[in-house]
Amino acid sequence: MSEKNGESLVDRLLARMVVKTYCWVHGRLHLRGAGYLIRLCLPWVRSLRNFPYEVPGLGGIRLDFRDLGAFGILNVSLRDYGHEGHMFRCLDHFLEPNQVLWDVGANVGFFSLYFLQVPHQLRAVHAFEPNPHPRRMLEALFKDQPVVKIHPIGLGKADQTLEMSVWPGLTACGSLVRQLSNSEKINVQIRNGDRYRQTAGVDLPDIIKIDVESYEAEVFQGLVETIALKRPVILFEHVHLQDDQIRQIQALVPADYRLVFLSPSGAITTSISRRRIGTDALLVPSEKEGLIARLGRLE
Repeated sequence: MSEKNGESLVDRLLARMVVKTYCWVHGRLHLRGAGYLIRLCLPWVRSLRNFPYEVPGLGGIRLDFRDLGAFGILNVSLRDYGHEGHMFRCLDHFLEPNQVLWDVGANVGFFSLYFLQVPHQLRAVHAFEPNPHPRRMLEALFKDQPVVKIHPIGLGKADQTLEMSVWPGLTACGSLVRQLSNSEKINVQIRNGDRYRQTAGVDLPDIIKIDVESYEAEVFQGLVETIALKRPVILFEHVHLQDDQIRQIQALVPADYRLVFLSPSGAITTSISRRRIGTDALLVPSEKEGLIARLGRLE
């Protein structure tokens, strides 16, 4: 074995050992600090930049730990959901087998990955992601998963090309509205959600998740017909929105929808003035309003 091949083998073995340590410490013991070990080794263990990882139930994917998105995929596969755990558990109350999920702003697939795990048994997941940087990981993650359909577009109120501000090394960050410092600018395709659903033959959703970094109101404007037809439960991120944008969103859904804001601690509130207890909100149609009591204590 040549010195080069010997170094390559050692490199791969070291990478495997470091990731296994992370899975044990972070995934099994639920202790902090294992991520620091991976980041510490990144400059000299090159295999951590193209690490082969087997996602339970989905198959293999290559993870580049220079990107925080790789840690997200790893954590969800280990059933470690961090501050998003309460959000996932809330939606569990509304999901039933054979339903359809729309993941708008799918990023690398954290959200879709959770709801593909047992026992959800979804009929279809439609993942919308216009940013090519996270979409590469999204496509690799679900390449052998027939339930998932990836749409390389964003949803909005009009068909147009818009400039997105992105950080290539941090796939979780990209915005059509906020200008991120030291970011790259790319053009992405946006489609009116109602028209795209009809022309592309997309299944009507039972659950819609919208996380588009301040572009949420525009997504709702393009989905008025879809929401009225199917009356889905809708989860959206509100942390970057102003109060008047929240009220605009409320005006775009049927009047009998109820808006609640979620907290990672398990609390919920219906007050816009107190919504900063968390980052995510739910819009629930009246026929499912009885399930709100299961979400947490009302404050």
